[in-house]
Amino acid sequence: MLIGLILPLIAAAVEMPRWWIARAVVDPAATKNDRAVANLGQLKSFANQADAEMDATLFGGLGTWEGPFAPAPATDYNVAQIGHLKNVSKDFWDKLRGIDEAYTKALMEEHDSMPAPWGHDYPWDTNTTPANKYSKHVATIGDLKMVFGFALRRDADGDGLVDYQELKLVAGGDPEAADPDADTDGDGFNNIIEVMAGTDATQPSSKPEPASASFEVYTVFE
Repeated sequence: MLIGLILPLIAAAVEMPRWWIARAVVDPAATKNDRAVANLGQLKSFANQADAEMDATLFGGLGTWEGPFAPAPATDYNVAQIGHLKNVSKDFWDKLRGIDEAYTKALMEEHDSMPAPWGHDYPWDTNTTPANKYSKHVATIGDLKMVFGFALRRDADGDGLVDYQELKLVAGGDPEAADPDADTDGDGFNNIIEVMAGTDATQPSSKPEPASASFEVYTVFE
């Protein structure tokens, strides 16, 4: 399956990632036009907001990622190509697979409507499609949505810790196993307080300021 031919999968998807709405990368009230041509400015916007969302929902975020973007706003209206989408989105999928590969692929099947069993690392067929093949084909809005379709706010057990946070807190691939009230990193603050404060519950050196670490100060994800 080529990434340039994924529009049937987009049409089959029934759930839009909540962070798309929260970070205003799409307008749910607008008429869907997944076959429209995507431009580089839209790709940059999606990628930058995805980076910010990972910073907020994954302990440690994506890391020191600045994106493979040249500082040339004048090019934002240039047509985005399939190769651009692959190049930019690969780091995000690598990060999620690094947390838990099996869970990430299962979620791609469940949430992103990838055909089961989905045996590839990215939302394109890496076994039959050479890395550079079709890289200059024009990308559509549907393609752009697919490569940034990760469900980062999924909380299967509704305990306030999103699944990927739980997978980092508890070894063994169970997205419902972590205890929000436990102090995993032993820094004196329990996991849910660290999530609310935006600190890393897996690193003792990353902890909330004592004066402000309370449930009243922070807003959990909707």
